[in-house]
Amino acid sequence: MRIPFLAIILSGLLIHTLSAKEKIIHKIFSTANLIDIGDDDPFLIELDSLLALENSPYSVVINGDIIKGKIGHRDSLKILSLLNIADNIKQGKMIFLSGDRDWDNSGKDGKKHVKQLEKFIESFNNPKVKWAIGKACPGPKTIELNNNLLFIAINTQWWNHPFDKPGPQDADCKISDTDNFLEELEDVLDENSDKNVLIAGHFPIVSLGEYGGHFPLKKQLFPIEDFYLPLPVLGTMYTSYRRNIGTSYDIINENFQEIQEHFFNIINHHQSLIYLSGHEKNQQILKLDKNYYINSGAPVKADYISNNKNALLAESKAGIIELIYYNNGKVQSKFHSYRKKRFHESTQFTLFQSACEDSSGNAPVNKTYVPCRRTIEPLPETIPESPGQKTIIAGKEYEAGAAKRFFWGDHYRTTWTAPVLANVLDLDTTYGGLTVYKRGGGRQTKSLKFKAGNGFRYTFRSVDKDPVKALPWKLRETIAAKILKDQTSTQNPYGALAADKLLNPLGILHAHPKLYVMPDDERLGPFRQEFANMPGLLEENPSNPKSDEIAFAGAGKIYRSHEMFRQLYKDHDNRVDTREFVLARMFDILVGDWGKHEDNWKWAAFESDSGYLFRPIPRDRDHVFSLWDGLFPWLADREWAKESGENFDYEIAGLRSLMFQARHLDRFIGSNLTKDDWINAARFIQQKITSNIIDQAVAAMPPETFQLSGKTIAEKLKSRLRHLPEYAEKYYEMIAKQVDVVGSSRNEFFDVLRHKDGSVSVKMYAADKNGFKKNESVLYNRTFNPSETEEIRLFGLDGVDGFDVHGTADESIIVRLIGGPEADRYDDTSSVNSSGKHTLIYENSSKAYIKTGSEARQVFNADPTAYDYDRTAFTYDSYFPLPYVGYNGDDGFSFNLDYEMKIQAYGKEDFARKHNFHVGMATSGAVGLGYTLQLHHLIGSWDLVANAHLDNPGDVFNYFGTGNNSIKNEALYNKDFYQTRRNQRELSVGLLKQFWKKSLFNIDAAYEFSEISEPDSLLLASVERNVGINQAEILKTDFRLDLDFRDDSNLPKYGMRMLLSHENGFITTNAFENYQKFYGFLEYFNTIDFITHVTLGLKGGGGISSGTTPYFKRLSLGQEEFLRGFSKNRFIGDKMVFVNSDLRFYLLTWHTSVVPVEIGIKGFFDSGKILETTLDFNNWHNSYGFGVYFVPLEKDFTINTSFAFSNEETMLFTIGIGTAFK
Repeated sequence: MRIPFLAIILSGLLIHTLSAKEKIIHKIFSTANLIDIGDDDPFLIELDSLLALENSPYSVVINGDIIKGKIGHRDSLKILSLLNIADNIKQGKMIFLSGDRDWDNSGKDGKKHVKQLEKFIESFNNPKVKWAIGKACPGPKTIELNNNLLFIAINTQWWNHPFDKPGPQDADCKISDTDNFLEELEDVLDENSDKNVLIAGHFPIVSLGEYGGHFPLKKQLFPIEDFYLPLPVLGTMYTSYRRNIGTSYDIINENFQEIQEHFFNIINHHQSLIYLSGHEKNQQILKLDKNYYINSGAPVKADYISNNKNALLAESKAGIIELIYYNNGKVQSKFHSYRKKRFHESTQFTLFQSACEDSSGNAPVNKTYVPCRRTIEPLPETIPESPGQKTIIAGKEYEAGAAKRFFWGDHYRTTWTAPVLANVLDLDTTYGGLTVYKRGGGRQTKSLKFKAGNGFRYTFRSVDKDPVKALPWKLRETIAAKILKDQTSTQNPYGALAADKLLNPLGILHAHPKLYVMPDDERLGPFRQEFANMPGLLEENPSNPKSDEIAFAGAGKIYRSHEMFRQLYKDHDNRVDTREFVLARMFDILVGDWGKHEDNWKWAAFESDSGYLFRPIPRDRDHVFSLWDGLFPWLADREWAKESGENFDYEIAGLRSLMFQARHLDRFIGSNLTKDDWINAARFIQQKITSNIIDQAVAAMPPETFQLSGKTIAEKLKSRLRHLPEYAEKYYEMIAKQVDVVGSSRNEFFDVLRHKDGSVSVKMYAADKNGFKKNESVLYNRTFNPSETEEIRLFGLDGVDGFDVHGTADESIIVRLIGGPEADRYDDTSSVNSSGKHTLIYENSSKAYIKTGSEARQVFNADPTAYDYDRTAFTYDSYFPLPYVGYNGDDGFSFNLDYEMKIQAYGKEDFARKHNFHVGMATSGAVGLGYTLQLHHLIGSWDLVANAHLDNPGDVFNYFGTGNNSIKNEALYNKDFYQTRRNQRELSVGLLKQFWKKSLFNIDAAYEFSEISEPDSLLLASVERNVGINQAEILKTDFRLDLDFRDDSNLPKYGMRMLLSHENGFITTNAFENYQKFYGFLEYFNTIDFITHVTLGLKGGGGISSGTTPYFKRLSLGQEEFLRGFSKNRFIGDKMVFVNSDLRFYLLTWHTSVVPVEIGIKGFFDSGKILETTLDFNNWHNSYGFGVYFVPLEKDFTINTSFAFSNEETMLFTIGIGTAFK
């Protein structure tokens, strides 16, 4: 024993010293919405005075909404004042972010205006000023404010903006798509997990203000500002719309909502983060879990803000918020209120306590920046022995009994739990000596990055994985996370070692992993505790070298995928070595590597006279040889379930899911590859990878695992290798059906020739400024066969592009020409003898030259994305079966199956055609079959919907007579006296328009035939004049308007809904007599916090019918029609009114062994009546009851149970999935 006692004393002394010398290391002052500052308001002068008092380093964040529209004289003076303030900053910066009003108030000129603002601010070349994110790009942009404080800027308006913004094809931005943005943000947070991190964006992620959906009561009464006209119902509709649908200002709007949820997920996965926004005109400091959400956007005037128990600050006051970072990890905030045209310091809050001090109070401890841990590391008790070998077990936790293996699979559990001898990593001698310099990122792997004495960089990646990041944050503490972690055993822990040896003879660039155990060495610094004694794979890190380092494979530069895409978009002379790419993809098929998403590729750039040649570097072989045995993994491996993944077997059953994660990459990079190219790549692999090499590759894995898994892997590889050309042809046929040919931001000329045999040749050349061929150098050349390819899409991207289509054929392939944002040139002289147009032109510019000839037509599409290139737009056709069960007292249990198919087509967002098949049966004997066809955006933004439905027989229909006073006497009559059934067939066709997220309008025409089925209702038969008592043929029209402004359809907590429906029918079996039926209702929901969440739901409505209405079409009240305590169809008539009320109480969230389940109870009261003449308040029928609801994970799966009572029923029980008022 030596030193440890002294180390403990030194650590204690350091902690004491840090506490005693607490020092401010940086301050942040944040404001936004400077547009609102009047010309005569001294806010900026006072801000300058406030900052002049500072002695500590500080930065100022101007968080958006600086100007409105074009830069005018007033705006220039305001910006100049800000720049003068920046001149006085001694140690820090003034950081500008853009907001929605800088983007032309989310208008059409948004991108142009924000770029003008950026240019104007940067024209002063002030070194203290930083325009955080240039060129209207999304970010993320990192700015180091000091060694321990990282500022991450996000351009939230990039997602919120509904019009033109930089996309991948513009090549303006390093990152310009959501997936790569999120990947980059995750990596930055992971790599800086030992620092204070401040994320800033104009839009908030959560908010207590109006943009977050919180309004004062008066807003529901007086929705029009400055005009006090009471509009109570319209006011509630307006606030419901703002809360749950959203304008471009509201964070719930459909453009921003998805990324908002992503941000929230990512932040919740980390701790001790602060997100800073400025959109709301108020002051907020909101603590949620282990992080803070701060908004400061009211420099001179403030708007409404609601209260919240998690809010440290929620003030409708003008001012700015200050953040204070200390050297010991403590973080505080101050609010400086601005009133009477002066600043006044208000309350100070501690956001994070230092981990280096004794914690007290309610503030969480800063778990990221812990300087006392970083500075002193306990010395080892003994001098480290020289590295040697150590026995390891890769994953003892994957042991399982028989039941677990049956349900969750055998996988590679025996390999994970087998003791294996591995070398201990020698940090002194390996690759000339290794020095750790930072933690790595990764979706599920822990990693450290090293600089080596040999001039290269290396990464140590843990053998074990933790895929919890793939789960939504609310599932990360549940058994679902444990199940996902257990399924790491589908992977072979040492598979990458074999993959390396298999790749070597193919000439594909790749890393060469070696198995090591990380030593327990003080040189690991702050990573020692986490990584000591960890088994992992050490491999080269293909990255851009520093001046004293050696480049990987001798490349000029190493690019990540999104960076390489940008180079291809920028210049058509940059190209990819597609021969190596197709080899790499065929290798993925051989080894079953289904995890080749775009971040698992890097690209080595080699410069030539014309441009860069990019060679692929596939990396991360975690998923080679994956096993998906066991009941639940087998179900997940179905094509309709999990889209990606494949069980590594002797033959390949799911080629689509095996190649799914790189589907966009294959279509983009492999666009010029023919069937022969794919088959030849497979044959090349057959030649190079012999049985001998397979055996040697498997032998590279620890010998202790050979009998456990290695032997079987070798046999499967040899079997797959024999059939590799067949798989190549099959996959080619999958991706050859629709092919994208993509130009660049330069000018291109596309020459399209239709051949007599139906094939089509496409060549691409450089073009001059008018879109004509510039030279004979061919950039792209491929001939398409109509037996393989259904359509070709040519994308010019930016620049002036030319498209010439010529040639004659009897049959040919559809060619879509998408020029891009410039005025392009189109000339079609081709001719195809079959019907329809075979050349489709997508061009928005009125200055474009378009000559359609006889074969082309210009397309005016409802979806604006059809005019742009989206590399990730391709979506496979999909299908999904959905079984569900219900129960009510009349029909008993019902068993249903819906089977939905979505068919995709170009220019159709979400789907082009949707087929829904329905089968239902009930224990009462009811049988139903249904089919729905929906053609998306067939006429502009309208869908065509066709339905066919058959009930044989249908559900029970109760007939107790008409009117409000009909009698039910079960003591005298059995159920047959009241109950009847009908056999029914219905066909309909109509138009549907969906808008505002969940709202819709549809109108349709229908034919309906129905006839009575046995047994017949004796009471119904006794009524002489009851239309439809036997057979009824009806021709009808329906319209339905559904304005749904609720937060959720199944278990709403807030919002309002209005539904109006009208049916107009003619009974052809009854002399074409006419009937009309109209009904509607309003729903309202609101939730308050009173001990628990209490939700009030109100629903009121009514209807009226006229003419000769069949009895089964008349308005009714009963168990499924607004009166839950009575039998179905208990009261029927020509006029009815009703009121429903629900009161729901949230009880708890039960964290079960599978998913969290929200549980609550409800009470309800219903009242309704059939109107004989006029509305009166006598003889209303009342029912009441209670119920329990369960929400397993998502509200879509809400299970509602109800027990209802009335003067006729002692208890009616129902259970079903959703919805409100059930």
